[in-house]
Amino acid sequence: PPSLNDQIELVKSDDLMVKQIGIDFCCNQISTLTKECNILGFHFSTLNLENSLLAILTRSGLLRTFNDPSDLSSLPSKFSASNTNSTLPVGGESATWDEYPNSRWGDARSPAFFNESIYGQSSFINTDQLLQWGFPKSLDDINTLFSKYISGDIPSLPWTSDNINSSNSDFVISVLNYLPKVGIWPMASQLAVDGAQSSDPEFGWGPANGYVYQRSFIEFFAIEPVALKILEHLKNNTKQDFSYYASKLNFDTNEPSILSNAVVNNASFDPSINSHLLEIESTALSWGVFPSSPVIQSALIDKLNFGYWSKEAIQLWRVWASQIGSFSKESKQFIDSVADSVYLINIVANDYKTPEKLFCFLREEF
Repeated sequence: PPSLNDQIELVKSDDLMVKQIGIDFCCNQISTLTKECNILGFHFSTLNLENSLLAILTRSGLLRTFNDPSDLSSLPSKFSASNTNSTLPVGGESATWDEYPNSRWGDARSPAFFNESIYGQSSFINTDQLLQWGFPKSLDDINTLFSKYISGDIPSLPWTSDNINSSNSDFVISVLNYLPKVGIWPMASQLAVDGAQSSDPEFGWGPANGYVYQRSFIEFFAIEPVALKILEHLKNNTKQDFSYYASKLNFDTNEPSILSNAVVNNASFDPSINSHLLEIESTALSWGVFPSSPVIQSALIDKLNFGYWSKEAIQLWRVWASQIGSFSKESKQFIDSVADSVYLINIVANDYKTPEKLFCFLREEF
């Protein structure tokens, strides 16, 4: 509803306030449906997030508390479950679920993290988008497509509809515009921030009177010769100025193979493995310090979340190819060939006090 949207717009950078508005709205809905429509039962989807749902159940009166076990005898049931222990704690100290997943930049070990086909673009591409992106038949055509996206001539790509230039400096924007000319195809970037106030209109987020920080990073595609050159430069950087993650499809397993200088050997993005038990090196991308609160990490990258995303990102080349085939078989064949050799690379600058260092490195080396 427009009224709800207006409320959220005013506090959209403060997760706690957004959550409170949602709780209030949901409780009002329950009250209206109960009183006016005589509806007594409600279905909730938790999305593995506990505390907000617990607050709604408690405030709305849907969660009844029985102090005396004999109270339960007044509840009719067709089934006998008297021998079942149903006194497991709800909420309070047991509420340890994450409150907010942060898209693909969240902790992949969290129960709230969706590991596939949630954080990327839709697997369906409409005709208007296909016509907008054209029918590439060469690497130069792909270079031109990404140049148009970065300059704002087109609003989206098969992998993203975010504005890559938001909150970037003029120098960083100039580097982003340059990179497609040398076969580096950026999709996302971020400029470092060192202690901006949480109320800052450009970089701020979270509760009032806090300070926020973030590292510079860039994420891009590159075909194999370009990718190998980039990785060689990164491996020769002995000062550990940058953390990197690189992925390429392994034809034997149909899974991405990950190269990185920032992970431990036993990290895995295999959904069959209980990732909660793994020790995973994570690189913080954004974090904040707020009154009466521990440090809050709002975005990170590690082998797990990068592995999930890289699999989907490479698959989206195939999706694009399959849907462009009805317009141009030559374009389909070309895009499929790119998917066979393309790398997805994410580079993070570890020193958040030198915001443009990463982009200077890319401009100087290429």
